[in-house]
Order: sequence, then structure tokens, then C-alpha cells
Amino acid sequence: MTNRENYLRALEFKHPEWIPCSVGFSPLTWRTYQKDLEKIILEHPKIFPGYKKGSATFYDEMPPVFQKGYFKDNWGCVWRTEEEGLEGQVVEHPLADWNNLATYQPPDTL
Repeated sequence: MTNRENYLRALEFKHPEWIPCSVGFSPLTWRTYQKDLEKIILEHPKIFPGYKKGSATFYDEMPPVFQKGYFKDNWGCVWRTEEEGLEGQVVEHPLADWNNLATYQPPDTL
């Protein structure tokens, strides 16, 4: 059975051979436990396909939403992050006042 067939069987509840899943780690977790997590990742190639030992440099620089402080995203939402490496939460949004709906311009998603 191909991966595609298995995904379709899972989607349709038709007894897939395995359950599709994904696993991710917050940047703080990765930074704190990188060596231990890398060992686990290498032991489970079906869950982490294509991972190469030592290739995890993706959190050397935190994405803006994981940096301590405030960040405004392309939708106009302001995020506040209390601790670097943990995702913040939205504390202001552009439609807090419904009167802004008439002039709100969402980002181009194409």
C-alpha cells in the first residue's frame, strides 16, 4: 500500500495500515533537549522521514512569533511572547472594533 492510499484509507476510516501523524517540538524544547530528541528522531524514521543526524539547525534563530516580546503578523494581529522559544498568543487583532471591517485589508495569500 502506498502512503497516499494509506492516507485516504485513514481519512475514510477504512482500516489504514498505520495512522498518519506528525510530531513537532517547540523551539524551547528543541534547544533544551536537542541531543536526546535527536536520538529519538533517528530511532523513528517513519515519523521523522529524511532526518539526517546533526541537521537540526532550524531553531538557531527563533522565528518572530517565538521571540520574547511583541510581534505583528501579516494579518495585523499583535502577538505577545513571554518566554523565548514558546509560541506567544494574540493580544490585539485588527477587527477588535467591527467598524474596522470596512477598511480591513487581509494579506495576499496567493
